[in-house]
Amino acid sequence: MTVDFLDDVLTVVIPTFNRLDMLKKILDTIPRTIRVIISDNGSSVPDEFVSFYHDFTFVKTSRLLEPLENWNNCINLVKTEWFTIPSDDDLYYCNSFELIAKYLKSDHLSDTLIFGHNVINETDKVIDSWKPNTYKKMSPPFSYSIFKYGVDARFPGLIFKKNIVMMNGGFDTSYKITAGDSKLIQQCLLKGTVTFIPEVLAAYRVWHNNSTTLTLGTTEWLNEIDRWQDEILVEAVFFFGIKGIKIDQKNIKDEVYAKNLIGGILSNKRNSGFIRAVKFINSVRFPWRAKLSTKLRILKALF
Repeated sequence: MTVDFLDDVLTVVIPTFNRLDMLKKILDTIPRTIRVIISDNGSSVPDEFVSFYHDFTFVKTSRLLEPLENWNNCINLVKTEWFTIPSDDDLYYCNSFELIAKYLKSDHLSDTLIFGHNVINETDKVIDSWKPNTYKKMSPPFSYSIFKYGVDARFPGLIFKKNIVMMNGGFDTSYKITAGDSKLIQQCLLKGTVTFIPEVLAAYRVWHNNSTTLTLGTTEWLNEIDRWQDEILVEAVFFFGIKGIKIDQKNIKDEVYAKNLIGGILSNKRNSGFIRAVKFINSVRFPWRAKLSTKLRILKALF
């Protein structure tokens, strides 16, 4: 499948800030014929770098933006029907854009395409992987059910129509720690047709001491998780209600909270020991309406 089809159809938009070595790596995995826009937050990319990648478009920001502000800036720069928005440290594969072209041709009536991804570490080693179990197309709001307890997909594996994202207002920049990205994905699932594709499209990078690792075991993290669930469940109840389907808000909210609580317990125990983990769990609410198996995992994580 030729990627020339993508020229007037797809834009790859990349938010970047002061990670020139990583930005170079991802740009080197994208064919020069692909429409690429880099939002250079804080104008940290030097002119010689811009000149080397002259086939791509660099847009400098007039001020230093918050991360989700820069992601929204990227979306606003898109002029094509479709876009994808990887981080500047993610990577594509040699067949990535052939896959995108193939499925944009066959599934152009969808609003979001969800591919799989590999998880890579600092040295590009694959340490995990996820992809949909099977190919399927789902009408709104039913694809939300696939990710109601958490979003397994990652942005380098997602292809969006711009209008479905703009319908939801882009990223909610009031989220400062977590969940702003998951909320937007779930909003798109509730309101648009989604195609799940059992192919690994790209590589999503994680870092040993990233912001998630540093904030996972905090009350602030769990407060944002609760806020995310309160807000997205209002929308889920509405859209499923139109279909005559009732969803259990409290069970879903507590299951999502419980999964994040497990991560927080393990993070505290690993970094500061058992006593700190006990203090952490005593400082937050307990998700009584989570699944029994998940509540048992909370106890296992602690002991």
